[in-house]
Amino acid sequence: MDLHWTAQPRPSSRTIVIRKVDKINKTFCIEIVNIYPSINPPTLTAHQSNRVCNALALLQCVASHPETRSAFLAAHIPLFLYPFLHTVSKTRPFEYLRLTSLGVIGALVKTDEQEVINFLLTTEIIPLCLRIMESGSELSKTVATFILQKILLDDTGLAYICQTYERFSHVAMILVSVCCKDMHGHDQIDFLCLNMCGQVLGSNGIHVPPLRI
Repeated sequence: MDLHWTAQPRPSSRTIVIRKVDKINKTFCIEIVNIYPSINPPTLTAHQSNRVCNALALLQCVASHPETRSAFLAAHIPLFLYPFLHTVSKTRPFEYLRLTSLGVIGALVKTDEQEVINFLLTTEIIPLCLRIMESGSELSKTVATFILQKILLDDTGLAYICQTYERFSHVAMILVSVCCKDMHGHDQIDFLCLNMCGQVLGSNGIHVPPLRI
């Protein structure tokens, strides 16, 4: 794996340029797939979780960098993380694995690239985020909410959610449910973020396309 630090035009900034992306993606995917058998039944150890999370941390660099993001998406790498997001075990190794996996997706949506939103809308990321927002740990819930918020703030993402009544109502009902829970809690940031999601969904017809039942 070649990792090269290259100086940018601004002296104070540095960026990682990762070479041989295909080889890197393949290496990371092997690390990820190797722990699939430990997911069901849930026998994941702390050592296994730490090892794959280290690989995911490097994948986050690949996902967020403009020179490697397209190849990352073209290889459908995020799909390899979804089995981790499907897990429900509350043990620390699984919580850490879910949070780190969400961090990779969060790094993607943080770029505000249309290519990212278009890709994610072809996957099951929305229902996965909604489920984690309902039952995940506080940190995982925060990242999942951030991902959903980014999708909702994109015109294509909002149109997708509002395309059918079933899809819209499912998202809206879960947002209301989670907001009601957080309103009585202590996490102000989570509540404000969820409230913003609700405001986007409840905006006027200029922002929300007509629902097709």
